[in-house]
Amino acid sequence: MTTHADELAVDVRGLPKRYGDVTAVDGIDLGIRRGEAFGLLGPNGAGKSTTVEILQSNRARDTGEVLVLDADPAHGTRAWRSRVGTVWQDESAPAELTVAKSVRHFARYYLGAMMALFLLSAILVGETRLMTFALVPQCFMTLRMRWALVWWPSDQDVFFNVLFAVVTLVFSVAVGSYVVRIIEQCQEQAALIAEWDTSRHEVARLSAAHGALAERERMAREIHDTLAQGFTSLPMLIQAVEAELDHDVLRARRHLALMDETARLNLAEARALVDGGTPADLAGATLPDALFRGRGFDPEAVHGGYGLSGLRARVTEGGGTTEVGSAPGEGTTITLRLPVTFPRSCPRRRRRNSGRTSC
Repeated sequence: MTTHADELAVDVRGLPKRYGDVTAVDGIDLGIRRGEAFGLLGPNGAGKSTTVEILQSNRARDTGEVLVLDADPAHGTRAWRSRVGTVWQDESAPAELTVAKSVRHFARYYLGAMMALFLLSAILVGETRLMTFALVPQCFMTLRMRWALVWWPSDQDVFFNVLFAVVTLVFSVAVGSYVVRIIEQCQEQAALIAEWDTSRHEVARLSAAHGALAERERMAREIHDTLAQGFTSLPMLIQAVEAELDHDVLRARRHLALMDETARLNLAEARALVDGGTPADLAGATLPDALFRGRGFDPEAVHGGYGLSGLRARVTEGGGTTEVGSAPGEGTTITLRLPVTFPRSCPRRRRRNSGRTSC
């Protein structure tokens, strides 16, 4: 050995290693001072890895003398191994380690990370200390029994932790029940909203159907009035023709032509109402044309036709009067006066400065 053994971190003398007939290390001498950075260089198979494995006690040597940190690696203790650091060239576990040793080796890293996460949160937020109980089974699985049983809580800690756990359980059940009830109420409200929306659509559909029915009734009345006016005039024309056939054939022919025109016009009016509601004689005309078409006439000069006469007849049946005011180019005004009978439930009141009564 060298005289400067105290200054050497690694001291190797005459180190050989053979594998049968193959010599991996052939009696090398090596001295590495403390604090010195030292590297082994050589081709593959020169014995570099074998030498390093012997220095870290992962492989036994044949003969020779080896000291690492003043201890023989072949008899290194746990304290000595804790001073020797090894960085593998890949991430896989060394082939020399058993399965149990590999599991314990990597379990320490996992357990250390878990304890850092759990204990830090328990220190910062006291309510989360119950989470540390999740580490208990992992400690028993990854540590030896004597290390897993290092900490044993006192009776007072166990009592308060159990009490806190019970209170937390009761609170969780209460809050959970409340949340479940809220969810159920929300589902019921959603069902009511869906039912209301369906009812709204049904009401809209029924309203549309009622409107269509009302429109059909209006159209039926319009068609009835149109056809009734024409059919009312036809019997009168037939009577006139019967009276004129014997002595005035020409006039009878004119009445027959008028009957034909009236029937065709009524048919056209009915078809126009069904198609679009536009009178047949106004089809294709504009609003100004229709307005200029009826800009007035001389009521005294009108002796034919059935529109005004039919109107007067209906008003007369109701006990009213009809006044027609018209002049060529001035427009037409029709005034209808009908008697109004107040219902018995309508209280009468007299207007000031007037003899009339109103509801």
